[in-house]
Amino acid sequence: MHPFLLRWITTTLALALASHLLRGIHADSVVALVLAGLVLAGLNAALRPLLTLVSLPLIVGTLGLFYLLLNALLLKLAALLVPGFQVVGLGAAVLGSILIGLASWALGHLLGPGAGSGPTIRVHRSGPSPEPPPGEPKPVKGRVIES
Repeated sequence: MHPFLLRWITTTLALALASHLLRGIHADSVVALVLAGLVLAGLNAALRPLLTLVSLPLIVGTLGLFYLLLNALLLKLAALLVPGFQVVGLGAAVLGSILIGLASWALGHLLGPGAGSGPTIRVHRSGPSPEPPPGEPKPVKGRVIES
């Protein structure tokens, strides 16, 4: 499955959870919820890297707390762009962005690579080196300097 499609699904499910648990986040219909998931996933893919770069001094200066506000503002922007999806107040937006981030992270790990919020790095090993026979020293990589 395409990574953006997985991100859209996880964001939509996380939005559904947030709208169920928080009073300040509300979707009038399933269509509004799915559209809000699409818009929020798109905003996170397109705008978040640029906004993070521009606001990096604030993020570092506040020890990362400004990043929560940045996510809340993207959630509010998604609510402005999608009719039938509301985020009432900055407090609901901040709590919602924390909940959506945690739920997206958890769902991303359940659904596999590409569904989370970041790239997946895979390390492939060719296998362990064979052990030398008993009594022989283990091979050493690099130079051995004898004194």
